[in-house]
Amino acid sequence: MTTLQLYESIQQAFPKILQTQIILDMDASQKKFASDTGVLTGRGELSTIASNVAWTLPAEFEELTDVTFYDDSSEPVYIGQDSFQIGYEIEFNKFYIYATDSTPITGVPTAASSAYIHYVKTPTTLATISTDLEIPVAYREAIESDVLSKYFGKFPSPIGTDNAGNIILGINLRAAQWHRSEYDRVRIQAKRDYNSREHTEGEVITYDHAGKYALPRRVYDSAPSTTTTTQVSAITQIYANYVAFTAVSPSTLTETVAQIGYSTVAGTISSNTLALTSTAEFGLNTQIISNNTMVSWLYNSSSSITVTFPSGWGTIALEVYERV
Repeated sequence: MTTLQLYESIQQAFPKILQTQIILDMDASQKKFASDTGVLTGRGELSTIASNVAWTLPAEFEELTDVTFYDDSSEPVYIGQDSFQIGYEIEFNKFYIYATDSTPITGVPTAASSAYIHYVKTPTTLATISTDLEIPVAYREAIESDVLSKYFGKFPSPIGTDNAGNIILGINLRAAQWHRSEYDRVRIQAKRDYNSREHTEGEVITYDHAGKYALPRRVYDSAPSTTTTTQVSAITQIYANYVAFTAVSPSTLTETVAQIGYSTVAGTISSNTLALTSTAEFGLNTQIISNNTMVSWLYNSSSSITVTFPSGWGTIALEVYERV
């Protein structure tokens, strides 16, 4: 059943309703069905993972179902292993990673060379009768029933004739209820089908110690389906200006993340003091964080910030940034 066929079926029952309104309601019904059942899924690749900690979610994102990481050999990398102490969360319509140990991170650890989010997605907006439906063919009658249920409960339709043979119009609640039950029947079946295709039988596994266990993952699939999305955008969605340094005693300062927004930030170390300078690029909302809680800093001007290290400081990582 195509978009045109669905439209014509609905339009026959309610010929006075404009095409634009029917297409709009069909679009809303398809999105509702996708959200109710989770039958549409997608995968997004996280871009430039070595130097990013946040990515904007795809526009069609509905619900996160999995996060996968792979090394250069396409073997899975597991969260929680010694070289991969990270977690993730979703907030402000963005996907974030963060450190689960005492060392802040500025990107995905080098153990992984690629990362992907798996998610339930919403379908593309139906703009015209030529726009393809994305709900599988077996469930498309649910879209028709959902729209007709709304129309029969909202707009007068023929419900009989009088003694003179004139057509009587009225709200047909019986038809509205029948189509509502049909939508629910297809929705429940689609949900069952989705759950059953994700279900496999397995033996019970017991462990000697309490804690979280992860079973071995599959290797990377280079062509999972046609639903693979393009890369999602990254750190510039969060930071207006950003740069990261690593300071090594006694006087070495290395820029570890290329400057974003900034162009002339530099620094000089003298004993326990780091003098950061710029060409009037430091704003009053500039922030500095470090992996050493003993580090302090003082905003002098838009061109100067003084960072003070503790005695015997060794190696310290710093991030200088301003949020969007």
